[in-house]
Formats: sequence, structure tokens, C-alpha cells
Amino acid sequence: FALVYLRSSSKKRFLVITLIFISAISLFFLNQNPLSKNLFPKKCTYVGFAIKNPVHLENTSKLLLDLKERISPLPSPVSGRIILTIGEKCVLSKGDKIEFQARVKEPTSYHNPGVFDYKRYLRRQGIWGKTYVHSCESIKILHKAHPDFLEKIRNKLTDSITADKTKNKDILLALLLGTKTITSKNKTLIRNTGVSHLFVISGTHFGVMCAMVFFIASLLSGFIPRLYLTFPKQKIAAFFTIIFASFYLILVSSSPSVNRAGLMVLLFLLSLILNRQKHFLYILIISASFNLLWNPLELYNCSFQFSYLCVLILAFLYPRLAEQTHLKDHLNICPKPIQFFAHIFFISLLINLLLMPLVLFHFGETPLLGFLNNLWAIPYFCFIVIPLGLLYLVSFFIFPLASSFVLSCWDISITIFLKILFAVDQWNMPKIGAYTPHLIHVLLFYLMVFSFFLIRKKRGPVILGFVLLAALFFTWHDQKTNFDFKMTQIDVGQGDAILLQTKNKNVLIDTGGNRYFDIGQRVLTPYFRHKWVHKIDLVVLTHPDIDHYGGLEGLLESFEIGEVWINGFFSEEISYQRLLRLISEQGVPLKIVQKGFSQKLDQNTSLKILSPLNIKHKPFNSQNDQSIVIMAKHGDYRTLLTGDLSRNGEKQLIETYGNGLKADILKVAHHGSRSSTTSLFLKKNKPDIALIGVGKNLGFGHPHHDVIKRLEKHGATILRTDKHGACGVVVKNGKVEIFRTVD
Repeated sequence: FALVYLRSSSKKRFLVITLIFISAISLFFLNQNPLSKNLFPKKCTYVGFAIKNPVHLENTSKLLLDLKERISPLPSPVSGRIILTIGEKCVLSKGDKIEFQARVKEPTSYHNPGVFDYKRYLRRQGIWGKTYVHSCESIKILHKAHPDFLEKIRNKLTDSITADKTKNKDILLALLLGTKTITSKNKTLIRNTGVSHLFVISGTHFGVMCAMVFFIASLLSGFIPRLYLTFPKQKIAAFFTIIFASFYLILVSSSPSVNRAGLMVLLFLLSLILNRQKHFLYILIISASFNLLWNPLELYNCSFQFSYLCVLILAFLYPRLAEQTHLKDHLNICPKPIQFFAHIFFISLLINLLLMPLVLFHFGETPLLGFLNNLWAIPYFCFIVIPLGLLYLVSFFIFPLASSFVLSCWDISITIFLKILFAVDQWNMPKIGAYTPHLIHVLLFYLMVFSFFLIRKKRGPVILGFVLLAALFFTWHDQKTNFDFKMTQIDVGQGDAILLQTKNKNVLIDTGGNRYFDIGQRVLTPYFRHKWVHKIDLVVLTHPDIDHYGGLEGLLESFEIGEVWINGFFSEEISYQRLLRLISEQGVPLKIVQKGFSQKLDQNTSLKILSPLNIKHKPFNSQNDQSIVIMAKHGDYRTLLTGDLSRNGEKQLIETYGNGLKADILKVAHHGSRSSTTSLFLKKNKPDIALIGVGKNLGFGHPHHDVIKRLEKHGATILRTDKHGACGVVVKNGKVEIFRTVD
């Protein structure tokens, strides 16, 4: 918007301001909570309509539903769009009316700065809940929808691809119809090599297809003299390309990225017919405005941001950069094919470089392989894969006998592509990005880049460059040195992960974890990158329960770990044994610690182990009571971290240390379980602040209301991750400050 505004006359600026105003106002009229309030947090029988065909992911199916009514208990109308996950593949279709019994839940979200918010992501798509059933037998079809004409065509295309025993049917369906059918194995390879954007129907996909149709239409129009003598070839070609683009846009699976790409191409083709192709920036702003008016929350979608930034780089920055560097003059001495491929190479290079800050902002890292792969992968897709896809689509409708041969060629092109990716992936090249830029850094960077081409006097970009450097410095100072001691209870759901920081050391007490979700990669890694943590000097696993050690495996892939402490007690958990092997293979020092062991982090900060007792002496049957208990001291401030200790373990501590357990901050044991944090223990501990790591609405009853009452009775300020997200305390210049992510 700013770019178009600066390059516009006063009258056109009024149009820009109006579009911005309307887009902004529409944000305030969004329904923020369309789920019915009478959805019970227990199993109920619901009736709903399928909004789209199910997405089949190996052994599961995901179905987007609009809930209409609850049958039992207490029949009543309900509303809300949810995702229904089925534990096997089910034959269902868009428009089917179904009945099922399940518990509708809100999506899980981890409230930590810099961490992907899944709940917010779904809400931006109008999805407000999720549920799960084990099998297709749990679903009763009340009314089977009859496929319309376009649905029949999609089904025939799908059958033709899957029936010919193609190797890469999952990828071919995704590229042709926009379905989410790519297998997890291929997804992992594609993601690791940084070419995920090529395997969706995007602006590049639409643009290449339409460019081919435009070229063919302009050639064919030359064979009809009366036609091209009446209308210019360009307009004839644009007209037929609009027909193709409209048909293809309706044919493929509807999604924001597909609609956005189609709208952008259609507006550009319309501008050719109306002789307005010189006003490309206005076409871009109209396209963006339509998208934002239809769904204002698209503004936050990284795909939306990438799409329009790529187009701006391609249409605005590259021509000016080529002009200022006299690139065209240098390439004119080369043959035209070499000139063409050279421009493709430099465009890919520029887009990869300028997109990097935005990629790092959203994902915290970008594979170095992605930077290198896109230099050849984009041309490969543009000149081989996408044209073959278009050729197959045309042959399917016009020359059915040739479609099998074209499909085989298309399949071979994908096989070759994947083999190259697999070979390159074996290089195990590092990923770029130890620190995640914050929003202000990203905005300043792009303001600096675009102002370089907008402002004649280069004083503006230079000033913005200095402002960007200052912003980076202040962020570094705030994250690294603006405290003497900091303790953060990270939100990992039902589990513990506590980060202790001094100016030079980072200590992680437990790493959270569960059996179905990689907490280390999906939660801890982005949080640490957002906080500019590049090394974890010490990891303490208090005891071998998965909600305390499960995230470490993911962290070992992304961070340098200085040392790991464990309590030394055996666990039959296969995942724990695998973790110990991985620690050994990576050469990370592994130490068994017991009562009496201590270590200094700096001159003012130390850790002292209070429990477990000598490993040969096992006074308790529970693994929880073998938890490593730590007294962390910083100056006059003391913090007690108790793992999953129960009342028996607390009693042992009282007998051993008595009043020596007094601390300013208490990490409440076992997520606030009723079996821990007794009144006697609190009398000895006397905490001012109590931290509780606990998941939301998980059915464990944590933290128990008796524990909360006991803490309140002793005057402790309670911080809990289910309500406050990542929370904790900062000690600076002898003063303690409490912080919360969610107030």
C-alpha cells in the first residue's frame, strides 16, 4: 500500500487510502467466536455438513464440518466450523450430512513469544474447534450429496491419475487439483530442501500455465486473419486465457492461496484487454484489497505475504536493479537463450535473498539447501513440471488416448526431481538462522530496501539502515544483558520446561514432551530462537517421565547442548533409552547427579542438588519422588525446583533440610497435583511466587483447587502456564519483576 501511495498522483492516492480504510474497518466486523456456547466439554452426538472433500493423510482422514445440531444429550441447535479427524480413510464427499459422537475441543495453543499459534491459525480460516473419531463406523451418513458437474470432472481426473499406477500420484494430484495428498515422507524431504512453495498451486503455477495458454492462443489467432485484423492478437490471447484461468480456478480445490493466485492473474489479463497493463502496481493493490475485503485475516497469512512480496520483487525491484547495474547491457552480448536463463537465475537469487528475513520471522530458520535448490528448482518447475501438467490437463479433455503417455512423462519428471532432492539432502547442509528477527526488524528491512528504489536521495535508506542496526542492538541488549537473572516457566502444555538465564549461561530444567507431538521442534526451538538463545549450556532432566524429557530430542537437532544431568534411575520407556543413546552419539556429556552436588553458573548464581538421595538407597516406589530437586541461588534470591515430587518426597526434604528449604520462588511440584505441595512443606518453603506448568482442560484436574487454596493462604503470587502462557520472574539490580505472556 505504501509503495503504491508514494508513486501515485493525489487522485489515485485517495483510492489507495479508501481501500486501506475499508480493509481496516472490515477487521472490526469479524465474528470472533462463532462456536456455540452450548457445546458440552464431553461426548455428545452431533449432526454436521461436510464443507469440503476429506483430506486423506496416509491412515487418517480430515474433514471440515459445519455443525448444525446436537442430538444428545439435550437436543438443541449448535453452530461452528470444526475439523473432524477420522482414524482411517473414509469415503465421504462435500455436502454430505453426517452424524457422529465425539467431544469437541478448542485447538491446542502454546502461549510463548515467537511460537506458532495453531489456535489462532485455524481461527483465521474460520475454524474454531476440532474432534476425533476412531473409525468410519463411528460416522453415520444421513444424506449423501450428489456430485455436481465439476466434482465429477475432479473425480475422473483423480481416478485417471491413481489408476495408471503412477509413482508420484500424491504429488501429481496436489499440483493439478491443489489437494493436500502429499505423503509425510515426501513432505519431510520437500520441507528439508526448502522447496515447499513449488508443490502448491501458487502465483508461479498459475502464471506459467496462463503464459503458455496466452502464447498458444496468440499463435493460433494468426491462422484466422479476420479475427486478428479486427482485434489485436494480445487481446484475443488474453480473452482465451481468461476463459482457461476461470475454468481452472473453479476446477481446483478452493483455498486462499489458489484464489489469490487466480485473482491476480485474472486482473492482469483484464488489464491487457483494457490497455491498463502499465498500471501493474494498481492491479496488485486491487487484488490485495479484494483478498483482504473477503477475509481481512489473510493479512497475517505468511502465504499472502510471500505471494505479494514476490510479485513486487519481480515486477518492481528487479527491473530497477537490472537498470542500475546495467545487467541488460552485459547480457546483450550473449545469445538469447543464455540471456533468458540468466534473468531467471538472477530473479531467483534476488527473491531468495529478499524473502529470507520474512522466512526467518515466520519459521525461525531457512534451510541453506532451499537457497541453493531454488536456483535450479524454480526453472525446472517452470519449464518442465508445470508445462507437462498443463499438457496432461489438455490431453485429458481433447486427446484422451495421449493422456496416459503425457502422465507417464509428468510422473518421470517428478521422480527425477525427487531423486535430485534426495541426493542433495544427503549433504546435511546447515540451516540458516540462529536468531529470529522481530516484526520491527522485518518492517525496517523492507522499508529500507524499497525506499532505496523510491527515494532519489539515498539519505533515507541510509537512515533506515542505521535505525535497523539500532533496533537489532536494542533487541540483543534486551534479550541478552538486560537482566541479572531470569527464570521462565515455558508453556509446554501438561509438562515442565523451565529456563534459567544469567548474562552468560542458559540452563533448561526439563523439556516438556508428549507421545504425539514434538515439543522440542515445534515449541521450544522457535521460542529459544525468538529469545535469541543460541546455546543451552545445561539441560537437567529431573526424572524419566515423557512430559519432562520428551522435548530434548528435538532440541538436540537444532542447538548446541553443553551438558545433560539425569537422576540415574532406570526407565523401561523406549523413547527415554533412545534419547540417552542420541545424547551419547552426539558426544554431549551426560552426568548423574545426586544430593550434595553443586555447580556455579557465575559469581552470583549457583545450583545445588537437594535430591535424589544416594542411588543405591531407594526409599520410595514412585519415580516422581526420585526427581532431581534443585535450589537455585542468585545473590539473596532462592528458587526451589521440585520436579514431580509427591508429599512423601516433600516429607523427606523437610526431614533433611528443615528451614533450609525457604525460597522466594517455588516451582510447584507435579503440575499442582493434590498429592504435592502440602501445608507443612509450604510452611518451610514460604514462597512469594509460585510457578505451575500445566496444560489447559486436559482432564487431569491440575492444578488441584486444594493446592491453589494452600498457596493463596500462604500469600504466594500464582503464575500458571494454562492461564498466563510463558511466565516467570526477572531479577535486575536487586529487584524482582513478574512477567506474563497472557494477562
